[in-house]
Amino acid sequence: MKPMKKRETKTYKSLLFAAFFVWLFSCSTSEKSNTTNKDELNVEKSALSKDPTGHDVINWKNFFKNPPNQKERKDIEYKLSKWKDEESAMSLLTKGRNQVALGYIGDAESTFRQVLRQNPENHEALLELAQIHLRKKQYMTCLDLLADLKERISVMESKDPIFVMKYKYLLALAYLGQKDYERGRAILNEIISTETSFTPGYIALAKSYLTTNKIEIAEFILKRGADRGKEDAGVFNILGVIALRKENQERAMELFNKALQVSPTFIPALVNRARLFISRFELQSAEKDIKQVLTYNPSNVDAMVLLGICSKKQGRISEARSAFTKAIDFDPNSASARFNLAVLLIEHYNRNDEAQRLFEEVINLEDEDLEIKKLSKNYISKLTGN
Repeated sequence: MKPMKKRETKTYKSLLFAAFFVWLFSCSTSEKSNTTNKDELNVEKSALSKDPTGHDVINWKNFFKNPPNQKERKDIEYKLSKWKDEESAMSLLTKGRNQVALGYIGDAESTFRQVLRQNPENHEALLELAQIHLRKKQYMTCLDLLADLKERISVMESKDPIFVMKYKYLLALAYLGQKDYERGRAILNEIISTETSFTPGYIALAKSYLTTNKIEIAEFILKRGADRGKEDAGVFNILGVIALRKENQERAMELFNKALQVSPTFIPALVNRARLFISRFELQSAEKDIKQVLTYNPSNVDAMVLLGICSKKQGRISEARSAFTKAIDFDPNSASARFNLAVLLIEHYNRNDEAQRLFEEVINLEDEDLEIKKLSKNYISKLTGN
């Protein structure tokens, strides 16, 4: 392929500038406002990290806990290092939950499957495995596992109401992941009508409206949840996202900071604040937040991509390439990782054929950002001259 001419290079730079702001506040949602321009930060998606619930689970009995801090991580890692292979189902469930808390999702999945090999009917393991697939955005697999539990739910309603609520909550999130908003919202409304202080339910419901560009409804739900529940980092985080949608960066930064005051290890707020730092070219602050995310969750793909962008902007090109490649290894369906790697290959390695392949893969991915697909098509047009 011929090297690009000077004028073509200029066009690529303008495309990259637009692409950077599109991705910077992107994650998986569906509908977009028709009034969006190229400089608007598509922040409705930044509320979601790779953990779709916005929470990490150490112990389902406590329901939700944020990622462990440095000291807690060391304690958990030490306990995991001493775990014996021949363990009871209950012990293995605890082990898997702690692996989830450390971000070792693949290890956790293996542990929960080990429980199911011992007893295919273990309802706790089925629920934990469903949650793993939800994290990985494998919504149909999640729903299939929850379907295996459906017949038992009516029996367990009086015996174990907490388990039933967890089941319903995961079911709602899986429906929302598939953009079945009617069923997902109906379940969440049912949960919060009986459990009025269940803040994660309000957060998930608000996210579903934010995804469909209904900002006022999302804001109303969050404020109602804040009035009924305890102070929650997730509420402040999404209110920060809404502030960005309203183009109020200062207010957004205040809210992300407030979320992290409530919970210093809350990953979605760290990711969103890092994105905001990058948009303001405060790269050292962004990198600090990104590295903190990767300490709490080594498999967080959003953080890997952000680290690649920070490295690239600071001239550390090989580090940027490694970060984007690692993100793809962890999540082959990450459009942002593929897109950023493709642009890097064009700009710094003159590997246009490989870049074109990556752009084509972005276009063929399901359930991804339409704007990033459009930009990928523009790049392909420039590469092929069509």
